[in-house]
Amino acid sequence: MTVEPKRDGYNRTQIILHWTIAVLIVLQLINSRWMEPAFEARIGEAPAGEGMPVPHIIIGVLVLLLAIWRLAVRLRRGAPAHAAGENSLISTAAKANHVALYVLLFAMPLTGAIAWFGALENVGDIHAVLRWVLIVLVVLHIAGGLFEQFVLRNNVLMRIIRPQH
Repeated sequence: MTVEPKRDGYNRTQIILHWTIAVLIVLQLINSRWMEPAFEARIGEAPAGEGMPVPHIIIGVLVLLLAIWRLAVRLRRGAPAHAAGENSLISTAAKANHVALYVLLFAMPLTGAIAWFGALENVGDIHAVLRWVLIVLVVLHIAGGLFEQFVLRNNVLMRIIRPQH
């Protein structure tokens, strides 16, 4: 697999995948409140028919498929170089955050599916903890992007808004 040279921004596919996954994650966080009673019913701790698991399951599978596609595109195309003169601490934090987010894009759907289809409460507990980790990482990701854009003024947000070919 050949990696293309570094560019200043992401291409259209990368941008669409980024924002689609972002919206799906927000939807997952919102509809997780209906998944919890469904899972309790699944493991026998609540009456059958509680909650609405199907939307959460479908969106979770979709997130996993899109994450696979996104990682494949990133491995082939690479990611834009960090801003010239960027502080190494900021660069390292951004890389760590991105790696952790990618790990969770795979871990969340997989732990969710294992918990649901295996009716495994302990895996469901892990999934619930990972949800909070994901929330923290997303908040840090957003805060970091806004900090770079509006405090450091390095125009970092344009890389994920305006495609570059």
